[in-house]
Amino acid sequence: MQGPEWVWPLGYFLRAKLIFAEEFDEEPGAGGKSAGPTKRASLKVQEDCMRFLQNHRHHLQTDVWKSLPELTNSNGS
Repeated sequence: MQGPEWVWPLGYFLRAKLIFAEEFDEEPGAGGKSAGPTKRASLKVQEDCMRFLQNHRHHLQTDVWKSLPELTNSNGS
């Protein structure tokens, strides 16, 4: 069972955002000098991801079935 079709690709999307933010933080600053260990972009993306997943987390914690709802129709389409 893979879960709702709309949820499992979300993890790949959010992970890609985190990877790109980490790479952005590692890019050299102006003049080819290191921008330093600020990590501002990756911290912002981490906060955005956690904020985005907040409703999912709340639903998982409060749902009797401890799962996200299925979005398929009764006939599987």
